[in-house]
Amino acid sequence: MDRFTDLAAWIGAATGVCSLGWNIYLKISTGPKLNIHAHAGMVLVPPLTGSDTRYLRIVVRNVGNAPTTITNYSLHGFRGFRGRFRKSEFNSHRTAVITRYVGKQCPTKLDVGEEVNVMVEQDSKFDQWLKEGLWVGVHHSFGHGAQLVRIFEGGKKAKAKDQQSTSTDR
Repeated sequence: MDRFTDLAAWIGAATGVCSLGWNIYLKISTGPKLNIHAHAGMVLVPPLTGSDTRYLRIVVRNVGNAPTTITNYSLHGFRGFRGRFRKSEFNSHRTAVITRYVGKQCPTKLDVGEEVNVMVEQDSKFDQWLKEGLWVGVHHSFGHGAQLVRIFEGGKKAKAKDQQSTSTDR
Protein backbone atom coordinates (compact mmCIF):
# COMPACT_ATOMS: atom_id res chain seq x y z
CA MET A 1 0.00 0.00 0.00
CA ASP A 2 2.84 2.38 0.86
CA ARG A 3 4.48 1.72 -2.50
CA PHE A 4 1.23 2.49 -4.35
CA THR A 5 0.87 5.82 -2.50
CA ASP A 6 4.44 6.83 -3.41
CA LEU A 7 3.82 5.94 -7.05
CA ALA A 8 0.59 7.96 -7.11
CA ALA A 9 2.38 10.93 -5.53
CA TRP A 10 5.16 10.80 -8.16
CA ILE A 11 2.65 10.57 -10.99
CA GLY A 12 0.71 13.53 -9.55
CA ALA A 13 3.88 15.61 -9.21
CA ALA A 14 5.02 14.77 -12.75
CA THR A 15 1.66 15.60 -14.33
CA GLY A 16 1.53 18.85 -12.34
CA VAL A 17 4.95 19.91 -13.64
CA CYS A 18 3.98 18.89 -17.19
CA SER A 19 0.76 20.88 -16.91
CA LEU A 20 2.66 23.94 -15.68
CA GLY A 21 5.12 23.61 -18.58
CA TRP A 22 2.28 23.25 -21.08
CA ASN A 23 0.51 26.35 -19.74
CA ILE A 24 3.73 28.39 -19.96
CA TYR A 25 4.27 27.18 -23.54
CA LEU A 26 0.70 28.15 -24.51
CA LYS A 27 1.08 31.58 -22.93
CA ILE A 28 4.29 32.23 -24.88
CA SER A 29 3.27 30.74 -28.22
CA THR A 30 -0.31 32.01 -28.61
CA GLY A 31 -1.35 35.48 -29.67
CA PRO A 32 -0.18 37.84 -32.38
CA LYS A 33 3.46 37.75 -33.48
CA LEU A 34 4.75 40.57 -35.66
CA ASN A 35 7.42 40.07 -38.29
CA ILE A 36 8.81 43.55 -39.06
CA HIS A 37 11.21 44.73 -41.77
CA ALA A 38 12.38 48.33 -42.29
CA HIS A 39 14.38 49.44 -45.33
CA ALA A 40 15.70 52.99 -45.87
CA GLY A 41 16.73 54.62 -49.12
CA MET A 42 13.95 53.15 -51.25
CA VAL A 43 12.97 55.04 -54.43
CA LEU A 44 9.78 54.98 -56.46
CA VAL A 45 9.97 53.47 -59.94
CA PRO A 46 8.93 55.19 -62.13
CA PRO A 47 9.79 58.33 -60.15
CA LEU A 48 7.38 61.16 -59.68
CA THR A 49 8.02 64.03 -62.10
CA GLY A 50 11.35 65.61 -61.18
CA SER A 51 11.47 63.89 -57.80
CA ASP A 52 14.53 62.21 -56.31
CA THR A 53 12.82 61.47 -53.00
CA ARG A 54 13.88 58.48 -50.93
CA TYR A 55 11.58 56.59 -48.59
CA LEU A 56 11.67 54.40 -45.50
CA ARG A 57 9.54 51.31 -46.09
CA ILE A 58 8.12 49.46 -43.10
CA VAL A 59 6.54 46.03 -43.65
CA VAL A 60 4.61 44.45 -40.77
CA ARG A 61 3.23 40.88 -40.99
CA ASN A 62 1.16 39.10 -38.37
CA VAL A 63 2.59 35.57 -38.25
CA GLY A 64 0.87 34.65 -34.97
CA ASN A 65 -2.46 32.99 -34.40
CA ALA A 66 -4.56 35.96 -33.22
CA PRO A 67 -5.39 39.37 -34.75
CA THR A 68 -4.01 42.59 -33.33
CA THR A 69 -4.33 46.33 -33.92
CA ILE A 70 -1.32 48.45 -34.85
CA THR A 71 -1.60 51.67 -32.87
CA ASN A 72 1.43 53.69 -34.11
CA TYR A 73 4.96 53.68 -35.52
CA SER A 74 8.00 55.34 -33.94
CA LEU A 75 11.73 55.91 -34.51
CA HIS A 76 14.37 55.31 -31.82
CA GLY A 77 18.09 55.97 -31.54
CA PHE A 78 20.35 54.39 -28.91
CA ARG A 79 23.78 55.23 -27.56
CA GLY A 80 25.89 54.18 -24.64
CA PHE A 81 26.37 50.77 -23.09
CA ARG A 82 22.89 50.42 -21.63
CA GLY A 83 21.16 51.68 -24.74
CA ARG A 84 22.99 49.30 -27.04
CA PHE A 85 22.25 46.15 -25.04
CA ARG A 86 18.90 46.93 -23.41
CA LYS A 87 16.94 48.35 -26.30
CA SER A 88 13.61 49.69 -25.22
CA GLU A 89 11.62 52.75 -26.14
CA PHE A 90 12.19 54.01 -22.61
CA ASN A 91 16.00 54.17 -22.72
CA SER A 92 16.45 55.59 -26.22
CA HIS A 93 18.21 58.95 -26.48
CA ARG A 94 16.17 59.90 -29.53
CA THR A 95 12.48 59.15 -30.06
CA ALA A 96 10.06 60.33 -32.73
CA VAL A 97 6.52 59.31 -33.61
CA ILE A 98 5.81 58.80 -37.31
CA THR A 99 2.62 60.67 -38.20
CA ARG A 100 2.82 61.34 -41.96
CA TYR A 101 3.15 58.28 -44.14
CA VAL A 102 1.63 56.56 -47.13
CA GLY A 103 -0.27 53.38 -46.28
CA LYS A 104 -3.03 52.24 -43.93
CA GLN A 105 -3.45 54.84 -41.22
CA CYS A 106 -3.31 53.86 -37.55
CA PRO A 107 -5.10 52.34 -35.80
CA THR A 108 -5.35 49.48 -38.27
CA LYS A 109 -6.43 45.91 -37.62
CA LEU A 110 -3.97 43.24 -38.66
CA ASP A 111 -5.54 39.80 -39.05
CA VAL A 112 -3.60 36.54 -38.99
CA GLY A 113 -1.40 36.33 -42.09
CA GLU A 114 -2.12 39.91 -43.12
CA GLU A 115 0.55 42.44 -44.08
CA VAL A 116 0.75 46.24 -43.85
CA ASN A 117 3.18 48.36 -45.92
CA VAL A 118 4.04 51.92 -44.91
CA MET A 119 6.21 54.42 -46.81
CA VAL A 120 7.74 57.39 -44.94
CA GLU A 121 9.46 60.19 -46.85
CA GLN A 122 13.07 60.71 -45.75
CA ASP A 123 14.47 64.17 -45.06
CA SER A 124 17.92 65.49 -44.05
CA LYS A 125 17.24 65.06 -40.32
CA PHE A 126 16.23 61.44 -40.89
CA ASP A 127 19.42 60.83 -42.89
CA GLN A 128 21.53 62.23 -40.02
CA TRP A 129 19.74 60.02 -37.49
CA LEU A 130 20.19 57.03 -39.79
CA LYS A 131 23.98 57.50 -39.82
CA GLU A 132 23.99 57.27 -36.00
CA GLY A 133 21.88 54.08 -36.00
CA LEU A 134 18.10 54.06 -36.06
CA TRP A 135 15.39 51.59 -35.08
CA VAL A 136 11.69 51.42 -35.96
CA GLY A 137 9.17 50.67 -33.23
CA VAL A 138 5.77 49.18 -33.99
CA HIS A 139 3.19 49.48 -31.22
CA HIS A 140 0.25 47.09 -31.19
CA SER A 141 -2.67 46.32 -28.92
CA PHE A 142 -1.25 43.11 -27.41
CA GLY A 143 2.30 44.43 -26.96
CA HIS A 144 3.91 45.82 -23.84
CA GLY A 145 5.76 48.67 -25.52
CA ALA A 146 7.19 48.95 -28.99
CA GLN A 147 8.52 45.97 -30.89
CA LEU A 148 11.84 47.26 -32.26
CA VAL A 149 13.72 46.38 -35.43
CA ARG A 150 16.87 47.99 -36.86
CA ILE A 151 16.49 49.89 -40.12
CA PHE A 152 18.34 48.22 -42.98
CA GLU A 153 19.91 50.72 -45.33
CA GLY A 154 20.04 48.69 -48.52
CA GLY A 155 21.44 51.41 -50.75
CA LYS A 156 24.89 51.45 -49.15
CA LYS A 157 25.33 47.69 -49.21
CA ALA A 158 24.12 47.51 -52.81
CA LYS A 159 26.64 50.20 -53.84
CA ALA A 160 29.48 48.31 -52.17
CA LYS A 161 28.50 45.09 -53.97
CA ASP A 162 28.26 46.93 -57.31
CA GLN A 163 31.75 48.39 -56.84
CA GLN A 164 33.16 44.94 -56.04
CA SER A 165 31.51 43.33 -59.04
CA THR A 166 32.69 46.05 -61.46
CA SER A 167 36.26 45.87 -60.13
CA THR A 168 36.36 42.08 -60.56
CA ASP A 169 34.83 42.22 -64.04
CA ARG A 170 37.68 44.34 -65.39
